[in-house]
Amino acid sequence: MLLKSLRLENIRSYTNDNILFTPGSSLLLGDIGSGKTTVLLGIEFALFGLIRGDVSGTTLLRHGKSFGGVELCFSIDDKDIIIARKLKRKNDAVMQDAGYIIIDGKRIDCTPVELKSKILELCGYSEDLLNKNTSLIYRYTVYTPQEDMKAILFESKEERLDTLRRIFNIDKYKRIRENALNYAKELRSLKKILDVKISDLELRKSELAEKIILSESIDKEKSSLQEDLSAKTRVYDDNLKELKKYALQIDDLIALKNDLAISDNNLKNKKSEIERISKELSIVDYRIREYENKLKDMGVIDQDEKQLKGTLQDAEEKLSKINIAKETIADRLKSKGDDLKNMVVDDQASLNAKRSALMKRLEEKSLIEKSLEDHKKTLSALSLEINSLNISKSNSEKITVQLKDLSTCPVCLQPVDLSHKVKIIDKEHANIIDAQRRLADMQSKYSDAEKHIAQYQNSLEKLRQDELDLREANIKLGHLTEKVEGRKQLEKDIEELKIKKDKLDKIDINKLIELISKNRKMLSNIEVRKHIEESLKDKVSQKQEILNRTAILNEEIKSLTETSNNIMTKVSSYADIEKDFKNKKSDIERLGDELKGLEIKMSSISKDLEIVNIDIKKLNEDISLKNKIKEKIIYVTELNHWISEHFISLTSTIEKAIMQKVHHEFDELFRKWFDIMMDTNDLDVRLDEEFTPIIMQNNYETEITNLSGGERTSVALAYRLALNKVINDFISTIKTKDILILDEPTDGFSTEQLDKMRDVFDELRMGQMIIVSHEAKMESYVQNIIRIVKNEHNSKVMT
Repeated sequence: MLLKSLRLENIRSYTNDNILFTPGSSLLLGDIGSGKTTVLLGIEFALFGLIRGDVSGTTLLRHGKSFGGVELCFSIDDKDIIIARKLKRKNDAVMQDAGYIIIDGKRIDCTPVELKSKILELCGYSEDLLNKNTSLIYRYTVYTPQEDMKAILFESKEERLDTLRRIFNIDKYKRIRENALNYAKELRSLKKILDVKISDLELRKSELAEKIILSESIDKEKSSLQEDLSAKTRVYDDNLKELKKYALQIDDLIALKNDLAISDNNLKNKKSEIERISKELSIVDYRIREYENKLKDMGVIDQDEKQLKGTLQDAEEKLSKINIAKETIADRLKSKGDDLKNMVVDDQASLNAKRSALMKRLEEKSLIEKSLEDHKKTLSALSLEINSLNISKSNSEKITVQLKDLSTCPVCLQPVDLSHKVKIIDKEHANIIDAQRRLADMQSKYSDAEKHIAQYQNSLEKLRQDELDLREANIKLGHLTEKVEGRKQLEKDIEELKIKKDKLDKIDINKLIELISKNRKMLSNIEVRKHIEESLKDKVSQKQEILNRTAILNEEIKSLTETSNNIMTKVSSYADIEKDFKNKKSDIERLGDELKGLEIKMSSISKDLEIVNIDIKKLNEDISLKNKIKEKIIYVTELNHWISEHFISLTSTIEKAIMQKVHHEFDELFRKWFDIMMDTNDLDVRLDEEFTPIIMQNNYETEITNLSGGERTSVALAYRLALNKVINDFISTIKTKDILILDEPTDGFSTEQLDKMRDVFDELRMGQMIIVSHEAKMESYVQNIIRIVKNEHNSKVMT
């Protein structure tokens, strides 16, 4: 077998990639976690499908994808083959879908099991593997996952031998022995059973005479019992008629007791409800006192809310306009004053200086426009936040209103506990107050943002004026004769601006600021007071409802108490009926027991007579049958001897001969590969009779767990390569002898051990060898390099 290409679609970290393979040695090189092992899993999935416990659909299919698949192209026995398998996600599970196989251009659509059967046939693997989870031959000759490479070394000797028996298909001899032992055991059990069956032959003959005498005695006893049975039956029927009369009276008594129990239960429930709503009333009274105290502490607020809001808005707008006007006049005065000052020195120089100053200020226009746009976005975001808080506040108010009238949970249909309702209502009230506080904060920020926007708009307006001034300065430079007129106009403008500035300075803005602060505080207090007054109103209404319900319950309790007393009076009139009924019932039960005893005895005697007659008939047939059983005992004894003494030992001899042949070659190859990888005299290995690796270190036996990481990997790799060669030599039908896949074979290797891998690869002489590694040094040991990189959870083959 030679692999040519592998296409992965939505397999683990691969979205859609095609990997090309060439003959000779190839290195899958990439960082840890880049997706190298996924390529090997994709090859195995393409060949054998999902493997329960090893390769699951959930492991292979890329997260978030509903389908995926692999397509593997390879050649075997001069046949070009393409096999495709698909995965699909259905509900919470990932399963295989139908696929296809193309052999020399002829496509065959197959189910997953049919595809596996075709591959086993093409690879020369046993059809016994069709219904097994994994292919041991493929796992131990072609590809062994990194985590499984050392597993066989750490298994118990029984598990290791069972694994090797399955690989070499000689586990059938063990099954034959087990089945033969079980069959021999069954034969011995059968002989014991048959011996028991013929052991009582003479006893049966003497039993026949006894049965005839017993039959005559039973017949006489049966006639006597029949007379006693008739007399007892007449007495029983008379007593039964009297019992039925008592039973009718008992039914009436039971009905009265049931009515009494129902009445008592209803009375108990009503009293429990009285206790519950009394507790609820205490909580409501507590809340009413609490809200009244809060209102008392807050005092009376006689200001009109709407008027306060209007006054606050007017004051804020007026303050904003005054500040903007002051800033505008100050800027204009400074600008006009600078222009006038420069005119005094030199008319030409003054105009040029003014032109430069204007151009410099205009350079800030783009920054101011950007800041204006940013503040507009902030204003929009604040508007959204204010709307969101208003919605949250409205939702909390709705929940509070709904909970006031809610007595039963609409989900679980259980009564809603009062304390739970109070807790939720308090929580929602807190949310409403928090939303109001945050709304006030957001509105303050909204107002600040509007002020900044107004300032930026004013600045832009000034810059537009500067643009006009710049054009004016350019014109003046060309018309110096008009300079005098311009100077006079400039002085006039400055005088007018000073007059406006004086008027603005005389306005007292501190009173406006104090008014704004005072109104904001008063509006906040009004909101809190309205909330408390609403809550107090609800609690007073709730208290009245509780008092009304209490009055109704007291009336119902009074009525139920009278009903219970009436029923108890009626019950007392039946004082002796239960005693009379029990006495009569006891008499009937006694007569019934006596009658039943006679009937059982009569039935027993009749059955005994029937059995005796049947036994007499069967005795002669039984004696004839026991003679035939005796002949069968002789045959079973001879067959058990042949199986136990000859057949079982023969299967053991055959198995041992095969295992000895395997062990000899296995041990030589194991030593050979280890010596190539570990060129040292301090460490030596061999296999014992159970195929367990024996490690000798400085002529002392040591455990594999005492070795370094590189030494343990060398032992595991040598064991793996030796097993690969033995399996390929022993099973002649295998057609995957010319391909080998090694998954991180140098885990823990030192630099010297890595250098030895060149000799290992040369010695293997495989038609195609694929090595997975993240060791860059391995590049020089192979003919081809397939580089894999992973970026943002997506693996790719670099070309």
